[in-house]
Amino acid sequence: MITFHPQVGHSSLEDFHNEDWLAFNLIQSGHHARGVDNAKMVEHDYALLPIKPTLDDEFNYENHAINWKNDTGRFRDYDVRLSAYSSVFAGGFGVCYGCQDIWQYFDSSRHTPIAFSDTPWRDALQFAGAWQMRHLRKLMETHSFITGVPSQSRIVVDPEKTRVTAGEGYLLAYLPVGGSVHLNLDGLGFDKAGASWFDPRTGTAFRKAAFRLMA
Repeated sequence: MITFHPQVGHSSLEDFHNEDWLAFNLIQSGHHARGVDNAKMVEHDYALLPIKPTLDDEFNYENHAINWKNDTGRFRDYDVRLSAYSSVFAGGFGVCYGCQDIWQYFDSSRHTPIAFSDTPWRDALQFAGAWQMRHLRKLMETHSFITGVPSQSRIVVDPEKTRVTAGEGYLLAYLPVGGSVHLNLDGLGFDKAGASWFDPRTGTAFRKAAFRLMA
């Protein structure tokens, strides 16, 4: 398996999409701002021909100083979840979690911090966002992930940043700012379903009710 790691804001497809050796595309949405719509980047690559898998392999690292500045705040577990779920629901075949303190194995007794790293890497292993990535994996593996496709067209009323994916026997909607979503459920292939809320922070599913889809 061979791919290419691009610069921030770019994708490997810009130079190599048609190369036979490129097995899948990589995107780097980067660390320069909070709320970057990396799903749009994944969506673009997903739709290209010839078809090749794609993923965002470098979105906001947990505890990374935003835009590499010490006075702009830091990316936390919410930012990690937003980028991870949005990119997978947009058609990415996975994600690559990163942490500012871990990649450099920050240890103040051994070297000076790079780009304002402030947590010993062994402590950073316990960051909330790192542990929460297992919930995304479990959610997707609980469903027929390989049959899932981006399904933004099903959104009738769109809360901010909502992303929808649907596959064999399921539809999942990610609501990063909470609230409710109005979806078109026509043509899903089943007439009865159970509805539940899934908490991406804890991995807990809260079943609400069963409902029948009307023709």
